[in-house]
Amino acid sequence: MNSTKEEFKKNKGNGEQGMNFKNVMILFRDPNQWLTWLAIGLGYTAYVGMTYISPLLASEFGVEASIITVLDTIKNSGIGLIAPLIAGFIATKKGAVRSYFLWLGLYIVSMALIIVLPWQPAFAIIAILVIILLSFSAKGRSAISNTVLVEIKTPMYLFGTSVGIEALIMRIPDMFMFTLAGNMIDSYGNTGYYMVFGGCLVFALAGLLCNMVVSRRMKAGKTSEWFFEQAKHKAAN
Repeated sequence: MNSTKEEFKKNKGNGEQGMNFKNVMILFRDPNQWLTWLAIGLGYTAYVGMTYISPLLASEFGVEASIITVLDTIKNSGIGLIAPLIAGFIATKKGAVRSYFLWLGLYIVSMALIIVLPWQPAFAIIAILVIILLSFSAKGRSAISNTVLVEIKTPMYLFGTSVGIEALIMRIPDMFMFTLAGNMIDSYGNTGYYMVFGGCLVFALAGLLCNMVVSRRMKAGKTSEWFFEQAKHKAAN
């Protein structure tokens, strides 16, 4: 787009283009950025739930190892091809911020189901459905994460920096979540599984809350673009 090219040229000329400390601090002042980063990071924890439902299928639901292997292939490869296409289609029709509700909603439903579901072989089919829903949630959410940053109107000269911060925040759970979850399961057995899934449910609900606040701000016209204009106006005065 010509407007984007012009914006890049303008900011490149005045030294504001690219990732630097000044731009990071600008982004940190915008509540829309924080709400979006948190919604994306909290949604990423769905991968923790996916990791620990698979062993549960074998130990508690009596699912054979061959079936679990097929399921792992489907959720890692098959759903990884399908979910992004669906996510892109829905985001085009409804907007990335609004469609994000769907993927976080699937995460919440999946975790609630696995918590209340009796862990018995008779309910194995439902447990398999849960991991499929959770996989769709994780893969669909991931596909439109950066699109949400576009929709909240992150200035293009700050977009790359915002994506970098988003990637950092999204990966923070990897630093401790799997170790923490493993320790819970080793220490408390099945109770540890409930603790892990309960934590995932809390994270999903928190992510949904962040997404709701962003959605309301967008409806009120309080985009990131609006925020930065207001900040520039205050600085000029």
